Amino acid sequence: MDDKDYKFIHEQGYDESNYNYKKLHRIILIMMSICVVIELAAMVVLIHFSSNIKDFANKYAIDEEESESTPEEFYMESRDFDSIIARAVQGKAFSMDDYKEMYGQLKEIAQDSERYIVTVCTGVDNQSWHEGQNIVTSGMIVSKSSDIVIITDLASTITHGMVYVTFFGGKSYKGKVTDTDEALGIAAVRVNREDMDQAVYDDIETAEFADESEVASGESIIVMGNPYGKDSYVAFGNITSTSNNINIVDGSCHLLTTDINTTENMNGFIINLDGEVIGIVNNTLKQQSMEGIVSALVIWDADTAIECMVKGTKKAYLGIKGEDITDEVIQIADEDMPYGVYVKDAVPDSPAYNAGILSGDIIVGINNKKVKTMYDIMSVLAKCESNKEIIVDVMRRGREEYKSIEYRINISLY
Repeated sequence: MDDKDYKFIHEQGYDESNYNYKKLHRIILIMMSICVVIELAAMVVLIHFSSNIKDFANKYAIDEEESESTPEEFYMESRDFDSIIARAVQGKAFSMDDYKEMYGQLKEIAQDSERYIVTVCTGVDNQSWHEGQNIVTSGMIVSKSSDIVIITDLASTITHGMVYVTFFGGKSYKGKVTDTDEALGIAAVRVNREDMDQAVYDDIETAEFADESEVASGESIIVMGNPYGKDSYVAFGNITSTSNNINIVDGSCHLLTTDINTTENMNGFIINLDGEVIGIVNNTLKQQSMEGIVSALVIWDADTAIECMVKGTKKAYLGIKGEDITDEVIQIADEDMPYGVYVKDAVPDSPAYNAGILSGDIIVGINNKKVKTMYDIMSVLAKCESNKEIIVDVMRRGREEYKSIEYRINISLY
């Protein structure tokens, strides 16, 4: 048998006491080295964060000139969310105080908006209303110069002439549905100024509308009214899209979408963080992809209709349902098709229908102005006086080519 197979028998043993001493000495040296490394790292971190803390303090400090702001200026500054949002963008963690401050300011904006947001009930009388037998919706005050004019959703008021309106402070008065716009899905309610207590009148305000250029996806919003089909709800969220174009009778409109979930009974108004209205919650125009979320008609698309309702006048009405003819449509459908508005349907008994405009016609001009979109039609009609004759230029497909037809149409009141 080879000696190498038993090599381990000839190996010398270790002195156990000497081995333990060397092992302990090595462990102590390692621990001391680790402590030195940790101490050096702590010093580097302290130096780094000392500089950041100083910069943070300088950034958010209020200098002497700023501290001399008037109470009104300070109030507006205190409602500025930029500093809080900036911390999140820069990776700064929110503290509990930050959350309290942010939601406290949102609550203030919502409370201020209650001066022009009202509750509209389609009750026959006060008793049936308080017993919960009727439809409750929301409205916004758009005028208080003579009678108080309120814009609300048409679906909740279309079959009711008389309603009850509850204003800021809880006082209720009778109102009457005086105007409707079926295309936009809105209605106007008037409350007699003489019926209202002076104190209530002094407390209410008219809504201010946001500028179109200030509304964008990602903007923080507040939904006031009844976003869940219940009375006096408030919800917070963000705009997710502003580019949803919907064609309606005699025009087109844009719908905002949000990240706020809701029910099919939603109604109310979307306001921005300045307390300005940017949208009317709409449940009739939205597409299938918008189911389950709050969507709203952008306020500037309803400007003309609201102005007519306040003045007690009517919009010019043609009665066209159509689609814009784009490059894509021409490429797919017909290379000879002219640009304009393709008539999908003329509303029965409308001026367009009675004049002879047919489905498949293409409207290319009104009153010698070129028309390429439904929005163009809406813009032209907004400047037309009702019961006046307008000239509508149409291209109609023949056997071999499109032929031009001119219609003279008396547009009616709507």
